[in-house]
Amino acid sequence: MICTFRLFQPADEAELQRMIAQFYAEEAAGGPINEEKVKRTINVLGKPGQAGAILIAENGEGILGYAIVIHYWSNEFGGWLTFLDELFIDQTYRNLGLGTKFTQFIMHEYGTEIIGVGLEVEPNNTRALQLYERLGFESDGYHHLLYLKG
Repeated sequence: MICTFRLFQPADEAELQRMIAQFYAEEAAGGPINEEKVKRTINVLGKPGQAGAILIAENGEGILGYAIVIHYWSNEFGGWLTFLDELFIDQTYRNLGLGTKFTQFIMHEYGTEIIGVGLEVEPNNTRALQLYERLGFESDGYHHLLYLKG
């Protein structure tokens, strides 16, 4: 299937909200997400900037999926890394290779100054883990910890 990738546009918000709700209902840890959190993400990442971006996959039928990427500088690696925070393909378009194409776009074509891409996978999401390993991702050997205020 042919699709293109582009930056989020304000007219995409309703479809993005729907897809993010579906992502959290299906796959992501932490359960449901609320519309206000998504609006904050759009306010920060929905316009060009160094923090990251919301990317849209589409074809003539409409929006097929989205990705949220976060940019950060790594002293260890000496350049800009992108963290693939979320990647979602609508159920209708799964198993057609779009997840692979979207990830490859982020790895090789998105962001000329990015030197690498990181991501995390739920331990029980074996399909995603196999996809990312097939694309060359490896465990970095670190244990990632998180502290949330409040």
